[in-house]
Amino acid sequence: MPKLRKTLPKNFKETVASGDVSALKAALKKCEPDAHCSAFDDRTALMNPDLPEEVIHWLVEEYGADVNYAGRYGNTALSEAAVRKPGHIELLVSLGADVNFQMGNSPTALMYAAMYFRTNSVKELLRLGADVHMTGGYLQNNALEEALSHCENANIPQMAEIAQILIDAGVGITDNMKKQVTGIGKSFEFYRDSFDPDYLPVCDAALTELYTIFDVLPVPHKQKYDGSAPISVRGRTWTQQYNELWELLVPGSGKAKFVQGEAIRIVGRLSHEILDNGGANWDDDFRAMRDTLAGILSGGKPVEGKIIQQIKKISPNTDEGAFEGIAKAVVKWILANPRPVELGEVSYRR
Repeated sequence: MPKLRKTLPKNFKETVASGDVSALKAALKKCEPDAHCSAFDDRTALMNPDLPEEVIHWLVEEYGADVNYAGRYGNTALSEAAVRKPGHIELLVSLGADVNFQMGNSPTALMYAAMYFRTNSVKELLRLGADVHMTGGYLQNNALEEALSHCENANIPQMAEIAQILIDAGVGITDNMKKQVTGIGKSFEFYRDSFDPDYLPVCDAALTELYTIFDVLPVPHKQKYDGSAPISVRGRTWTQQYNELWELLVPGSGKAKFVQGEAIRIVGRLSHEILDNGGANWDDDFRAMRDTLAGILSGGKPVEGKIIQQIKKISPNTDEGAFEGIAKAVVKWILANPRPVELGEVSYRR
């Protein structure tokens, strides 16, 4: 008898897509019951969301596949179904999948469903006995904490619904959750101007619902700066002033409307690319942004010449101390040149 394969055939996805049950069984009979995709992808056949139900039954009931087989990160057929195929959840549980399976500190299927905002999966797993109080992952979060920590602007409507479902199921609200909701609100307000206008009312209503559920004060709407008055700030320290100018002048995406806002945006983009990203994407666009910043701060009431020279030398080797000095200079220049100036055309796309 030929030795069974430890990995699935290279064309397994195509065979699944064909829907040919006989061909699938024939292909799987050449493999071990829990054969995985490849040396780098340890998902088994049961974890494929498009596997026909007849083949799922056969794999578990006749061929001996372990319905609770877990990959190196603790993912199982049930957690994969929770994210990609909610219709398979009840079937897998009926075949013996542990609705609360956890390998070490791995997330449970409910946590996966919550962090990927699969509302129907959350409801189904709870119906089948998922424990809302279990914790997992690097931070040992429960399902609600995982969802809040992964929530981006487009997820807010699902987040509000899932939050209410999990709270109704017994999850308690904590101060950290309230902070997370405030963070979600701040992120949304920063990007409000660039948000899809057709989806904005839906997210606005859901965000209001989140504030209500967690008894959190709403984050004020971001005010657009229209350029009708000189730029001014209330902060006393340069970091307070920098943050205030960023909130006032930098849009959620794209370039700033005014030169002063673009100066703040450029120093933020350059420092992020070099200090946080190691200069991995450093290219001609970033160099053009650097040169534009030097040009901006050379105009009006200019900054000191040595600062201009520092800006012109910005490279992936520039350290945090240098960026702090440049950021301070940008703030000082804006406050010395408060009359807004329209940006116009620039030579970079970032």
